[in-house]
Amino acid sequence: MFKVCGYRSNSDKIRIRNYEKTLRTTINDMREMIFDLRPMSLDDLGIIPTVQRYIEQLMENSEINITFDYTEDNGNIYSIIHLTLFRFIQEACNNVLKHAYAKNIKITLTNNKSEVHLIIEDDGIGFNVESYTDKALDNSNFGLSIMKERVYLLSGQIHIESKKNKGTKISIIIPIVWRRGNEYQYSNCR
Repeated sequence: MFKVCGYRSNSDKIRIRNYEKTLRTTINDMREMIFDLRPMSLDDLGIIPTVQRYIEQLMENSEINITFDYTEDNGNIYSIIHLTLFRFIQEACNNVLKHAYAKNIKITLTNNKSEVHLIIEDDGIGFNVESYTDKALDNSNFGLSIMKERVYLLSGQIHIESKKNKGTKISIIIPIVWRRGNEYQYSNCR
């Protein structure tokens, strides 16, 4: 069949519209994947707006209620700490959504001169912490195990409390690494 330049059949127009929709969806999916890898807003805006955006997206896409309490970030904390905290928040929230049957999550992020504190609490079904530590490499616990390793690599501490039908509380303390020019130093050594 010979086509005159500029002429498109209805089936061609429908096919092009479908390609456009697929392309838009693919672009949006790629943006979300890039955000998940390393949110640009983490470097541009800081951890607080990045976590707020993440929480808004979670609440739009699920029936969970999330509260976020925080102290302002002074912006001089080493970026790997912010990335680790953000990843931990993501992993903990994903675990709550998948396993805890919780209605509420409370995230508290504070810092003082020497440490950053992150507490994530839910009102879900809880789990046996001892069983979790025994099966640390089990697929169901793999994500949290990786996050524990990231916290330990930053000389941090993690504490997990959970009771059946009483929810879970995860507390993280990471010593602050301050940026001074091109150098980084811990504010206190452990």
